[in-house]
Amino acid sequence: MELKLTKKESGPIRLYSVDFPEMKDFLKVYIFYSEPALKVASHPHIVLDEFHEKMRETAEEIAPFIASNVKGDPVLVHVLRAGPGYHLHDALSTKLDLREVFIRTQYVLNTYMDHRAVREIKVTYQDFSQLRRGNLTVIKPDTEATGGTGEKVLERVKIESELRDCRLRKLILYGYISKEGLLRIARKANSIGFEEVMAIALIDIPNLSSNMYDMPAFGPDLSLWRERKEIRMMGSITDAEIFKRLLMEYIPGVDQPGDFSERQKLLYDGYSWRRGEVEFHLRKSEEAIISALETGTLTEQQKRIAEDEIKAIWNTLEKIRRRVWR
Repeated sequence: MELKLTKKESGPIRLYSVDFPEMKDFLKVYIFYSEPALKVASHPHIVLDEFHEKMRETAEEIAPFIASNVKGDPVLVHVLRAGPGYHLHDALSTKLDLREVFIRTQYVLNTYMDHRAVREIKVTYQDFSQLRRGNLTVIKPDTEATGGTGEKVLERVKIESELRDCRLRKLILYGYISKEGLLRIARKANSIGFEEVMAIALIDIPNLSSNMYDMPAFGPDLSLWRERKEIRMMGSITDAEIFKRLLMEYIPGVDQPGDFSERQKLLYDGYSWRRGEVEFHLRKSEEAIISALETGTLTEQQKRIAEDEIKAIWNTLEKIRRRVWR
């Protein structure tokens, strides 16, 4: 498949248009460069208040562009628990008469960080009470790895929209999005009647690691290394300017969004609020960085970046233990 990457200026923001020829009349894809989003992707120690601040800044940058591309009535789908952490609802609520719906899906089997097993995805909560008859642009901020959750969400959106005599005009995706997840969701959207899809991927469009979970910008497949001690180098779709910025901060092989839910301060599952398991995310990130160092594929500069990030993770863990974190 041949891809075409074109820089597109939209006011003060930097967008890069990516053409997928197989879906060129249906799917429009943009890579959005935002400095706060790059920081979050490159530094897993960024959690809690700092994490929310950077994701909010990113959403505020892109919100005017998204608002200008809405056709009909905008409906934002909160995919619980991770989706609200993108803060797109905050940024768009001042620009659009936004309806908000909520849905949570869960895997039946507990196979964290391994999406290769055959698993059923269940909807465990939904609230479509704000959905009204009309022509809809569905806005879905979420992290998309395999796209399995996204498929399930769209299936439920289809059912609920039919019950209310809604027309699905446009789907807008936003977040850290893998190539596999993007194409899978776009095909599902096409099959259930959406007229077009626009995707805004933060920083890059990565390939999935062998565990079908991690979304590295580039570098070794750490899952394969841990299992078999094999080296497989990976890459992603991005622009040369963004790649240069990643070289200065990103640790090769490490999952960019990390555990996006657990980096957050509070999580809502449809029934109650609870604190994110920040320590779990930080420990998993530390293990990933150590694995990256063990592969022997990092340059001296990348080793220093990795070592500095481990220190930052330790410092963050210490702050949490001492309860000096807001």
